[in-house]
Amino acid sequence: MKILFACIPTPLNRFLFDLKNALADHCQVVHDHELFWKCQGDFHIVHIHWPEYVSYEIEKCLGKKLEGKIFEELEYVLRYWKEKARIVVTRHNTAPHTSDNGSFEKLYTKVYTYADAVIHMGRYSKTEYLSHYSDVFDLSGQKQEFIPHGNYLSLPNNVSKSEARRKLGVRQSRKTVLVFGGILGKKETDLIRQSFRLLPGINKTLLVPIWKETLQNISWIRLKYWVRDFTRLYYKLHPWYHFGYEPVPDNEVQYYLNAADVLLIPRDKALNSGNLILGFTFGKVVVGPDVGNIGEILNETGNPTFDPNDHKSASRALGIGLKRVREGLGEKNQDIALKNWNLSIIAKQHITLYNSLLNSL
Repeated sequence: MKILFACIPTPLNRFLFDLKNALADHCQVVHDHELFWKCQGDFHIVHIHWPEYVSYEIEKCLGKKLEGKIFEELEYVLRYWKEKARIVVTRHNTAPHTSDNGSFEKLYTKVYTYADAVIHMGRYSKTEYLSHYSDVFDLSGQKQEFIPHGNYLSLPNNVSKSEARRKLGVRQSRKTVLVFGGILGKKETDLIRQSFRLLPGINKTLLVPIWKETLQNISWIRLKYWVRDFTRLYYKLHPWYHFGYEPVPDNEVQYYLNAADVLLIPRDKALNSGNLILGFTFGKVVVGPDVGNIGEILNETGNPTFDPNDHKSASRALGIGLKRVREGLGEKNQDIALKNWNLSIIAKQHITLYNSLLNSL
């Protein structure tokens, strides 16, 4: 069986890297958006992850409006593959994080219209999908499959909490809140800063390896960067904050996760979060918004959730999270990640779905 992952390859996307490796024991997987777009190669399954990344032409429109010609070209490509193979779409989100305009809703609808199966990572996703699209196109012949996000056991994890804190320069006694990965805009920045500020006590540290800065609205460019540098210096000297400004290599992820007490997910609207899975894999208590599959998983496992529009709600959830660290919830989370989100099992679930689609030809 030959599978085409139809999206732009990126070394930072651990999810696709791990899934491809897990599937390699069962089938041949090619990760190449150009073959998809050029209608080249013989494949049994075309698997789309994130429709906004099926080509660089579409990716560069993120935050802008997609032009009509792109839809015409995409429809031709989808129609071609629909005749040659089975099309599977994994529902990672409801829309791109960095775009809120209707043209990307149209893009997602176009891709889903041609899908033979849609993979959901939670019950919420399936319910919302059926509700949203049932009046848009005929869903009767489309499979709706639940397959969870795989864990991150492929990442190194061999340093202790004390070693990780020494490496990063975080004091051993401090209650440490980690925000990992990208921060999307001012609303998330404010939620992080205010929920942490409202957390009672002074023996605390906010650990953020990629802090999202907003340059001040100053016309004189040199002054603008002076203000930025002064702000960075303030955070560097303040004992509450430990900020970085660069992506974290895979071999250093363990330092940040193992140095933390709780992991905070600051999304105000999202369907899934790889950081939730990452936190569970490393045995962390995870605090996140009560939205999408994120809220579903956190509520079912006893991890604190909050209203993303209420900083006090988020701060209270952080306080509860720190309490549940002492109650051993992190270890229970890790057990869930190891047993329920095992990549070898998830790969077999994909193969079962692929075979069921091919057997229906």
